Amino acid sequence: MFTAAIPRDLREACMCKAFGSSLSGPALQWYTNLPNNSIDSFAQLTDTFVEQFASSRKLEKLSDDLYTITQRTGENLRAYV
Repeated sequence: MFTAAIPRDLREACMCKAFGSSLSGPALQWYTNLPNNSIDSFAQLTDTFVEQFASSRKLEKLSDDLYTITQRTGENLRAYV
């Protein structure tokens, strides 16, 4: 396998370009529709991606989850309940 050192000043751009090659479906569509020069760093790209695709809603709790709750050692009943 061929490897080459990437100059420090080009690393951010290379990481942003490589990020796109790891995507598919709606994520790739989102990436290709980003306006030119709208991202300044890889950190900004990943933050923007997470904002777009990470769900902020809480997962529904099931009644089966109640069976997994245990009282900790030394925890009083009021704190446990």
